Amino acid sequence: MASTRWSCKVDANKKLTIVPYSKAYATDLKKAAGLLREAAALTDNATLKKWATRCREWQRKGKDVYVYFDNDQEGYAAFNAKTLGGMLG
Repeated sequence: MASTRWSCKVDANKKLTIVPYSKAYATDLKKAAGLLREAAALTDNATLKKWATRCREWQRKGKDVYVYFDNDQEGYAAFNAKTLGGMLG
């Protein structure tokens, strides 16, 4: 079972309320997801394309495929994972 993350917000009556993180930041999360999709669509990364080809080949052979990304100093792992996911559909 997934745990819910909570955020504290001040409501219109200036009272502190606790709301689920996903609700409190829904607009920001949707915007970020859209930007990630857009960036993935614009990325022409030969290395990720090679890995996408390998993953498809392994899947066609009936293998379960798991891909792990090691985050670098710039934090591109999440972006690259999203990009590869977009390539694989």
